[in-house]
Amino acid sequence: MRRSVVYILLLTGLLWMGAAGLSHPQTVSADSGGFQVFLPLLTNGGTNNSNSEQEVGFPTLTQFADTVKNGANQIAGLYVEKLLAKPVVQQPQGNYEYISNDPDTITQFMLTTPEVVGLLAHNHLAGKFFFEIQPGARLFLVNGVGEVTEFEVVEVHSYQVLKSVGGSKYQDLSTAEIIDTGQLFAKFYMGDAHLTLQTCISKDGDPSWGRLFIYAVPVN
Repeated sequence: MRRSVVYILLLTGLLWMGAAGLSHPQTVSADSGGFQVFLPLLTNGGTNNSNSEQEVGFPTLTQFADTVKNGANQIAGLYVEKLLAKPVVQQPQGNYEYISNDPDTITQFMLTTPEVVGLLAHNHLAGKFFFEIQPGARLFLVNGVGEVTEFEVVEVHSYQVLKSVGGSKYQDLSTAEIIDTGQLFAKFYMGDAHLTLQTCISKDGDPSWGRLFIYAVPVN
């Protein structure tokens, strides 16, 4: 309960993202009452690839699980049949800015509530495969001891960033709904158990033009 209160305080009014045209993987931070919140900003100047080729010699789930076993009880891999089989690394403690630049690696975003798993990748690296994932797709998280958790994608959201003085808002490209950063963070990185995948959408030369979020729930 105490932790939930802290997260609410973190989100009060001061969360923001922006800064177009960045050439390095960065995040933007905001301070509130001595706490800091980091929202990932995945902009390396690359372009989206929504027609990525399927990998050759694609492994089975069992084969992939064997390759990422490391004996640690933490997330070690993400698997989507015939599309994506990538190892997952964790952000260093307290370093919510960190996003791997390895083209075959996904990064776990550690600033979430305990029930939520957030995974990040640059849109011109492993994140290019996120654009191929649609509602109904099955995603599999593998931990370091080989245990597998299955998720089903229930929502895919593409947002345009509406930059303004003092912060940003986000317009859903499908519904035209506009939400602020606090609402965005709460929707995808707080709440009931779920898996969120995030990457950036590049458009018109702006590497941080938009955000892609994939929301998946556990399969019982």
